[in-house]
Amino acid sequence: MEDLIKAHGWEMGEQNILGIKDSRYKLSVIPEYGYFTRDENDRIIRSKTPQYLVLNCAILSPITSDDGDVEYKPVMYINITSEEEFYDFMIEITKTAVEEEKPNLEKAI
Repeated sequence: MEDLIKAHGWEMGEQNILGIKDSRYKLSVIPEYGYFTRDENDRIIRSKTPQYLVLNCAILSPITSDDGDVEYKPVMYINITSEEEFYDFMIEITKTAVEEEKPNLEKAI
């Protein structure tokens, strides 16, 4: 995850916005530290020290207000804990968003 965060120039705890290719959606990404771990009894506890890196993400959808201004509102949240998960998510969300943007011929008939 450190390589991914460095490659994009993201700072810990700061919001970054990525466009989702060929769609009207954007992705909000906030790199953060994760503190939850398991103790010796296999219970989930909150550690005092960071245990891993996590990307706190939200898919943002454009909403047009009554006065014509476009604002982006979150429509889905996801926490991503590995580079592989991030790339898989981006591939799938891009496919989904592109499919949604295509006109539906059945509706037109």
